Amino acid sequence: MANPQLSPACTGEQSTNLLLQWGTNDSHIEVQLTYPTVGWMAMGLSPDGGMNDSDVLWGYVNDTTNAVIIQDRYLVANLDTMTVKLVPDTQQDWRAVTGNKNATHTVLRAGRKLVTGDTLQDRPFTNMAQPVIFSFSRKPPNPDSVHIKKHDFASWTRVTFLQDKPAAAAAAIRLNRMQHLSSELGDRGPCVEWGTNSTHIEVQLTYPTLGWMAFGLSPNGGMNNADVLWGYVNDTSNEVVIQDRFLTVKMDQTPPVQLRLDDQQDWIAIGGSKNLSHTVLRAARQLATGDSMDRPFTNSDQPVIFSFHNNTPEFFNGPFKKHSFRGATSVNFLKTSEVTAVDEPGFVLIQRHGSQKIVLNQTKELVDLLSDVGSPKNPTIEWGTNDTHIEMQLTYPTRGWLALGLSPDGGMDGADVLFGYINDTTNEVVLQDRSLMASLEEMMVKLTLDKIQNWKVVGGSKNATHTVLRACRMLRTGPFTGEDQFVIFSYNRETPDSMDGPIQKHHFRGVVTMNFLNTTPPVPKTLAYKEIPSLNTEVTKQLDFLMDNRTIEGNADTNYYCKMIPIPLLDKKYHTIATQPVVNTNNTKFIHHMLMYACASKLPEEITKVTFFDCGPTHPDYVMQHCQNLLGAWAMGSKPTEYYPEDAGLPFTTEMSGMHMILQIHYNNPERARFVDDSGFRFLLSEKLRKYDAGVIMAGVLSFDFTMTIPPGQTSFRLQSQCSDQCTAAALPSDGINIFNGILHMHTRGRSAVARHFRGSQEITPPIVKNMNFDFNYQTSQAVQPTRKFLPGDRAVLECTFSTVNETQPVFGGESTREEMCLVFLFYYPKVDLNMCGSRYKVEKYLDAIGLRSNTLMRRRYITQTSNETMAHVFMPSMKEKEMLRYKNLIDTLKRPVRMYLGSQTWSEQDAKPLQDLYSSYSKGSYHGICKRQWNSSLVLVDKVPDIPPYVEPAVTY
Repeated sequence: MANPQLSPACTGEQSTNLLLQWGTNDSHIEVQLTYPTVGWMAMGLSPDGGMNDSDVLWGYVNDTTNAVIIQDRYLVANLDTMTVKLVPDTQQDWRAVTGNKNATHTVLRAGRKLVTGDTLQDRPFTNMAQPVIFSFSRKPPNPDSVHIKKHDFASWTRVTFLQDKPAAAAAAIRLNRMQHLSSELGDRGPCVEWGTNSTHIEVQLTYPTLGWMAFGLSPNGGMNNADVLWGYVNDTSNEVVIQDRFLTVKMDQTPPVQLRLDDQQDWIAIGGSKNLSHTVLRAARQLATGDSMDRPFTNSDQPVIFSFHNNTPEFFNGPFKKHSFRGATSVNFLKTSEVTAVDEPGFVLIQRHGSQKIVLNQTKELVDLLSDVGSPKNPTIEWGTNDTHIEMQLTYPTRGWLALGLSPDGGMDGADVLFGYINDTTNEVVLQDRSLMASLEEMMVKLTLDKIQNWKVVGGSKNATHTVLRACRMLRTGPFTGEDQFVIFSYNRETPDSMDGPIQKHHFRGVVTMNFLNTTPPVPKTLAYKEIPSLNTEVTKQLDFLMDNRTIEGNADTNYYCKMIPIPLLDKKYHTIATQPVVNTNNTKFIHHMLMYACASKLPEEITKVTFFDCGPTHPDYVMQHCQNLLGAWAMGSKPTEYYPEDAGLPFTTEMSGMHMILQIHYNNPERARFVDDSGFRFLLSEKLRKYDAGVIMAGVLSFDFTMTIPPGQTSFRLQSQCSDQCTAAALPSDGINIFNGILHMHTRGRSAVARHFRGSQEITPPIVKNMNFDFNYQTSQAVQPTRKFLPGDRAVLECTFSTVNETQPVFGGESTREEMCLVFLFYYPKVDLNMCGSRYKVEKYLDAIGLRSNTLMRRRYITQTSNETMAHVFMPSMKEKEMLRYKNLIDTLKRPVRMYLGSQTWSEQDAKPLQDLYSSYSKGSYHGICKRQWNSSLVLVDKVPDIPPYVEPAVTY
């Protein structure tokens, strides 16, 4: 089947690509539509790119029965009367073949005759470029209604259904040449990258604009009679618009300069995107199209004109504002690049990109965080940067494929991967830009080719034991930052059978942290680590909290097990100066992440009798609600040792003897193996006490009940909480505290979290800690460097974003992983009397937001008048055990009716808005400020704080 992208969108997590695939024989055509919708979808043959008189294939998958509905329809549009009618054809020629949908996309497949004989309502498929319109709605139609709601998205393109060689033949072209177009703007100006095969050319334009951009072959360097590739990325829909146009300049025409659409659209969109400063468009066409309005690409210096405007047009067919910048140059698109040797023996330099030669002045051995330095299996990386580009050389102990990826969190999912190898037969250097998707729940790993290939081959070689690859790319095309980043690496001993074929699983993999843009020269280890204690001399005692040889039954792919462990008898006060994961090397592949919690000083007797239990999504939360103080987190990618600051330590005192800790381990066991594990955490203690005790504050949303509700079907739902200035003013010393570490904590629907810092009306940046790609299975601590001074009267604002697109029922706040949390654990010194600081949503405000009135609850006898009064007055200036019990009883009373009520609701974005407003507008008094200074005592504050706009990532500039 041919596969043109009808509407390629910017490369991102939320793809809006529409894919049309088709195949033909002598008499019939079969098409497959893949649209980003779960509603109805349509494709039509149009006479002119408009709606009127279009022959439409329309369909959807029924939500209830999963039946595939395919209909042959005819579109009549009258712009004068503003009426549009999509009427069923009298003769139904399209026949359903198959169809299905998931949470985000629908696929429909249908067939019909090329020429149906229905001359009134059908259009034939031809070997010409035919205008094709396409549209979809996000919701399926009502099967009981004849009316179809208006589309949510619509556009058009041209497709040649019966061409001998589909335009997508250019898809396998590698961009191996590049030229900056403007000497005036230099490296930051427009540039073109391109590659060719024997029939096609593929170009990628990178322009410093967010508006429209153009690139044209000119007969003489002027505008008149230029053959123009013109396009932009739509500001609202992210649709990539690519058009083939012809430019004429004549004083006897009005206007004198006209940029007209070609009758034959030969440029085919491959992809595109834009960030805060630049737009990238990628397209392909035949070298010589045979179209009188096109100019062929030749093996000679051809005049090229280029221009752009800072804004996109209002409509894709014009009018267009005059360019903001234009220029002209010359390019030989078919000239073969020269091969140049470099110093490395046996290493061939194919081509270098960038404004100047890059010196590889940084070197790092890629040592997995759980492995030993100096292993012969460890790869090495060398790299260097200039103002615009990064160049790196990978040396791996393999003759097969190798890979290096930038990971959001140390895991595979979402990694941006450089993948390559040396072909065993031709010695060709194969280098590819790929994206990695991994789902442990579905046991699925996909390493897919990026639509835009940003990595460029510089060279490569291999000998009997090692492979060397060298590559270059622009800094702004990837998430290279001036901070430590997770880097994953892997290799296999064999090369793939083909460039686009299946890739065998790695033989070795690991993860490290690296700072690619740190220009500071490497510091000798003795200096760089002078603040790290000598564990051999300072550590006088260690406390191990381990699974203690527990048998993990192979009864599920994934398990969460918890062990409650008492703190042993302590003879004196100690300071924790470091923590370490204790990972049984035989079980490394099973252990996904570990968490360490401290429990309340006094636990109910029945809780202390629980030693080993299932604490996964299906387990009740009656134990975990007593153990919420997170003291440690480890996941693949975490550091092997977490050090406390040199003048502070986490105290373990004689009074803590016999208190309980909970170790939670997530085991990933797709093989369902039965094994014995003794992994856990180690606390390294010193009797040489430091200047300050360290403490931990739990901040965030403290509503661990239904008053924290995340509606289903939401792509992005934001919660915000505030650690009140009143609380910090009362609890912190005059010179404040010093925050040195933080752990953000949500459950499986969490997508991002940011802990922000405010002093009065001023926000202190950067945030204390943040994670814009949160993954529940990769929770790690984050060092706050430099240590953040937090003064009395400062506020900490925690913002959490959730996605519930796969949920059909609301998700409530709570301790179990079936529920959700929005918390940050801040490690600080000196220790003060403050355990929790955050927000608890008011019950009466919550009920108003969901439209459930207290008098309705009383009428249905869910609550009494006494309970109603409790709802309004339960919170007092001090909240002791009696008041807490009254509040808990109220929540228990309301839990069932609220959940029943919400479970019967429909949830559109508009339906979710009252709850979204409740959770993000504090000026309306929607919450109580909680300032918990002891386990059984809380100060409830009447906060008057300003609303905080959502956090926005600052723009990255190079």
